[in-house]
Amino acid sequence: MKRIISLLLTLCLVITFVPVTWQTAWADSEGSAETIEDYLNNSDLAEAVPVPDSKVVRSGEAVTGEEAGDTTEEEIVDSGDIGDNLTWTLGANGTLTISGTGSTWYDPYQEVNKWKEKATRLVIEEGLTKIDEYAFAGLDNLTEVVLPETLTYIGCGAFSDDYQLELIEFPSGLEFIDVGAFMGCTGLREVVFYGDAPEIRDFAFQGDTLTAYYDDDNDTWFENSGTELDPRQQYGGRICWAVYYADPAIPERMAGANRQETAVAISSAGFRNGADNVVIASGNNYPDALAGGPLAYLLGAPILLVSKNQLDASTIAEIQRLGAKHAYILGGTGAVGENVADEVRGLGLTVERISGSTRFETATAVAKKIDELRGGKPSLAFFVYANNYPDALAISNIAALTASPILYIEGNGNLRDTTKQYMDSCGSIDFSVIIGGPALISTNAENALSRYGGVDRIYGSDRYETCILIDATFRNILTGNSICLACGTNYPDALSGSVLAADLRAPLVLVRGNRLTALQEEYLDWIVPEKVFAFGGTGVLSDEIISNVKYHSLYRN
Repeated sequence: MKRIISLLLTLCLVITFVPVTWQTAWADSEGSAETIEDYLNNSDLAEAVPVPDSKVVRSGEAVTGEEAGDTTEEEIVDSGDIGDNLTWTLGANGTLTISGTGSTWYDPYQEVNKWKEKATRLVIEEGLTKIDEYAFAGLDNLTEVVLPETLTYIGCGAFSDDYQLELIEFPSGLEFIDVGAFMGCTGLREVVFYGDAPEIRDFAFQGDTLTAYYDDDNDTWFENSGTELDPRQQYGGRICWAVYYADPAIPERMAGANRQETAVAISSAGFRNGADNVVIASGNNYPDALAGGPLAYLLGAPILLVSKNQLDASTIAEIQRLGAKHAYILGGTGAVGENVADEVRGLGLTVERISGSTRFETATAVAKKIDELRGGKPSLAFFVYANNYPDALAISNIAALTASPILYIEGNGNLRDTTKQYMDSCGSIDFSVIIGGPALISTNAENALSRYGGVDRIYGSDRYETCILIDATFRNILTGNSICLACGTNYPDALSGSVLAADLRAPLVLVRGNRLTALQEEYLDWIVPEKVFAFGGTGVLSDEIISNVKYHSLYRN
């Protein structure tokens, strides 16, 4: 039973309902008996945010224009039904998207014939639970499949003879793979299981030669006292069974001699197998850089920091180690000079600069790029104070996991024209979330944002409480077993670390000096993380603060 976090720690919850909008306001108030746990159990915002699957939204390749993975309405060339509650659309770029809930039909051959030569990528959205027999068999040009977390059953021959498939990642909830499901997928080289061992029938991988990876810590993959079949059988193919580890071998502290080298250390830890993309931002000028976390996460890219006019030797070496092909530079030449862009091109990368004439315009330009990569408008947008960085850092890993933009708003609560134009283009969204209290961002913000949908506000008495309340609110998507620490008075390390924190599904906690606040201690007692990772050297994060975190989590519980 998780420990209740009491608002007797000078914290209370005030929920004000107004037409169209609703607000969660955190402030000092006498006489309140509310607790954070009470709030979480009744939070519309927390429950409205779906648990994301990083395998669905992230891309290992640069995706621009017509190469984008998902299709827009204008790009759809054909569509139809594939189940009682399931539809399919085929994009001009070859992406076959399955939407809806439930099971595919038993015999969809009349539909398959429409895809057979055209489908190159299959994206099954959350909601589908069962892929029935031969649903996606014989697709000659299919090279990629994205499966939803809701999937539990893959039927007989479902993907048989899809010989160009090379990798399949099975979601954690998968329970059953039927006979011949991947028979004749002769190009298949790797399959990865993320959950318990499903029941796998004979000949499921007949004719295939591949490596199957499963979690080393998951004992469902071993024979159960001789009463059940070992799920690591061959199943008709030549299968090499290999383990992966639940948590990567990430060092407890990632740090370098300066902010650029710390960013390299984080990249090296989080992208040990390389990355096709890198996001490059200023290490000395935060406004253009802070919106980049969600973009980097979607691109499967680290955030590397640079000075205005040159790349550090360590950054050059890291780009080369990653084997990167594409670079995205955040901000104009006043933040990251053209000399840097030229150096990156000299390393053999293509360069795309995402910028505007102001921080507001750069943030919206990044938001538009995120929409392009995701293939649609956001359901959630975060608004942070334009003239400081802590609240943007506090929300950065959440924004990454939900593929949501981080946008700037003025202290008077008004939207700049460029931000308003972007929001107008989005139409209706589920929530606009203001990070920061009314003393920082006026209550005019609720009025400005209410036209787009629900409005929520999260804040504490300072940046550290605000960060904890964010982490607590979005606990449904912070499902990892670790916690990431960064200095709350310096933006570069937390910015670079936000992508790794999102990858670990870990809360990113901003800390100060060598001590924890009372609310931070309560939060650690509540979530009980098993591992602690720190971004930055002892000059910004002392060994003592790491020890204190361990005491209030690993050791104490």
